[in-house]
Amino acid sequence: NFAGHFSQRAENRRENIGLTLLNAAFWFGAFYVLMADDYREWMGAAAVAMAGVYVTAGRLLLAFRPGVIPELVTALAISVGFVALAIPLQADSQWIALGWAATAAAMWWFHLRIESRVLGVQAAVIAVSSAMRVVFIDLPSYPSELLLPIANRIALPSIGVVVCLAAACWATRAYRHRLNSATKHLVSAVGLGTIV
Repeated sequence: NFAGHFSQRAENRRENIGLTLLNAAFWFGAFYVLMADDYREWMGAAAVAMAGVYVTAGRLLLAFRPGVIPELVTALAISVGFVALAIPLQADSQWIALGWAATAAAMWWFHLRIESRVLGVQAAVIAVSSAMRVVFIDLPSYPSELLLPIANRIALPSIGVVVCLAAACWATRAYRHRLNSATKHLVSAVGLGTIV
């Protein structure tokens, strides 16, 4: 389906983008249903492989059709989505939030560089998900661990989440002049949240 982006006309651009998103979601969903029972330990690797496929597709688009920015952003968004999906499929539960936070920080930086609203929204959703996972799932799941500050199983991943979100806020400083007031307030709120 992605090959259609190399020859598409302007009038069927949205249709091809929509089909690309649906194709990625339904293909991996079907793959998971068929293979997970026998090959569960390989599901994270399969998601990363799919991310690689879409990164390659995006690179080919950039090389052969540099003007198709929406399609390039679609390929990047799908690949990052697969990386975010691979983390809970493969990682131990306490490290999932850190993987999501690192993914969100990288996506936010790409959003700032290429000014893609899709990547910015996706980064914000993943960042909020990582913070909520730490506060509402990880910390309550390890109550006995919290009796031993820092030297426990949940401290390093949680601190890593804070560092990733703080790094994303810090990276915004160089691009602050491009942001609208709502985004500036959001970044300030995230920065305050990381301090808290």
